[in-house]
Amino acid sequence: MSRSCVNTHDSEPPRIKEEEEDLSIRLNENLETDNDMLTYSYDKIKYSGVAQKNFQNQNLCNKELVKRHMITHTGLRPFACDVCGKTFNCSSNCETHMKTHSDERPHVCTICGKGFIRGADLTRHYRTHTGSKPFTCGVCGKTFACSSNRFTHMKTHSDEKPHVCSTCGKSFSRNADLRRHLRSHTGEKPYRCKYCSQEFPYHTSLKNHLLTHTGEKPYMCMWCGKRFALKFSLKTHTRIHTGERPYKCNECGKSFSNSTSLSVHRMTHTSQTHVTNCV
Repeated sequence: MSRSCVNTHDSEPPRIKEEEEDLSIRLNENLETDNDMLTYSYDKIKYSGVAQKNFQNQNLCNKELVKRHMITHTGLRPFACDVCGKTFNCSSNCETHMKTHSDERPHVCTICGKGFIRGADLTRHYRTHTGSKPFTCGVCGKTFACSSNRFTHMKTHSDEKPHVCSTCGKSFSRNADLRRHLRSHTGEKPYRCKYCSQEFPYHTSLKNHLLTHTGEKPYMCMWCGKRFALKFSLKTHTRIHTGERPYKCNECGKSFSNSTSLSVHRMTHTSQTHVTNCV
């Protein structure tokens, strides 16, 4: 039986032309362009004449496209993956997700041979080899390899956190962050390893786990060429070359390149205090 996305609502959202649907996908996915930070702010657009005007200004007067876009503001996610049950507000996003359940990876990295479902994913992956970070925060100047990370970072400059956990009251700037947080209360682990069936609450945890099976080391140091399985490991290693020591002891002021070294160092102060008390 072929796998497909299931519409969880009785009435399917209006169908639109293929090229318009592609544009809708681009709006939803924060693709790799500088315009994605400037065109639409989903948290601020309301279902009103303002939304209609924004579309008209971009020559997007098609009413069906507006209806499709408006779904992103209602919170409705009517399309469900029939394999894992994950839901989406757009049928095309659901179809793209479905490919993660297959071995099809048509976009292949010419450097390391890793395959990807989408060309945009391959473009982002190449930056792990080149070290390119073309997206810059307009507030603090911090740079990012992909625009979605910059978009998330930009919210750290604002105190607005409208998404609140009904269990513990913790608030978040993005609804996606709230959904991930809720798993800490529910114990939900929707991501399963295809090799050993171990389950994880977060996609990043699954990705890191998969490396224990594949032995893949996609992150390469641009100074010495050493490779690492985890991005965090590469970041820590890079400090050997840059001399950066961001972890500082609050007892003596000595600084270290990683938190583990700082923790070990702090024990020397604890030991000295213990000896002094004994004397």
